[in-house]
Amino acid sequence: NYLRNQVMPLLRERWPAFTSRWQQTAELCATNEALIDELAAQDLQLADLQSAFVGTSINLTYVESLSQARRHNLLRLWLREQGLATPEQQHLQQIEQQLIGGRQDAEAQVTWGDVSLRVYRQRMFALPLIVLPSASAQNLPVTVSTDTTVVNLPQHFRLTFEWRDISSAPLLKQGLPNLHVRFRVGGERCRPAGRAHSQTLKRLLQDYGVEPWLRDSLPLIYSDNTLVAVANLWICEGYQAEAEGYCLKYELIPKT
Repeated sequence: NYLRNQVMPLLRERWPAFTSRWQQTAELCATNEALIDELAAQDLQLADLQSAFVGTSINLTYVESLSQARRHNLLRLWLREQGLATPEQQHLQQIEQQLIGGRQDAEAQVTWGDVSLRVYRQRMFALPLIVLPSASAQNLPVTVSTDTTVVNLPQHFRLTFEWRDISSAPLLKQGLPNLHVRFRVGGERCRPAGRAHSQTLKRLLQDYGVEPWLRDSLPLIYSDNTLVAVANLWICEGYQAEAEGYCLKYELIPKT
């Protein structure tokens, strides 16, 4: 109100063309803003946006190929479209120092607000800053039927058993006794269906490219004391369904 009532009249009195030029400048700024957003949208498409177990990821090699200004423009749009807080200048500097063009260290991360930014296998991940489930959680019993069964896991995660007669994903067979969910404690072994030999779960998670910060949080499905499935990654040999069974879905429940 002060600017409108006190300052603007003085400017118009001193420079009569001020109002029209001010309007032209505002329109030019709006046009430039639209062009910047359009460029960021194109870059986001070229950056190969993908969904992850938690959050999303983009191609780090492409991000590094951009100029710094264009890179920051892309990051802001990507995070904004994921409903995450956008970085301020100090966070962008940390991203440049710790995540861009540096050593691929899965432990490195830049955080602010509710956001964690990390890199793994030439991809940059944006995920909500949350506490992941772990072995400290109690074993959770599972009672499934020929319908949809939802198991609520700690920290806003859930595991869904969906009954399917046909699926492109591996299916867990029905009738397994004492189904329950555990988390990693170390030393687990499994033979994914179709593989010739069993391996440690640690090695299998590396082979499947699961992000290191998520490996201890994946729900392990047991029948009695036998590991029969790992999240929605694979079914263990001998426990896959022949024609119909349960398709597993592991996800973070959106906060409301």
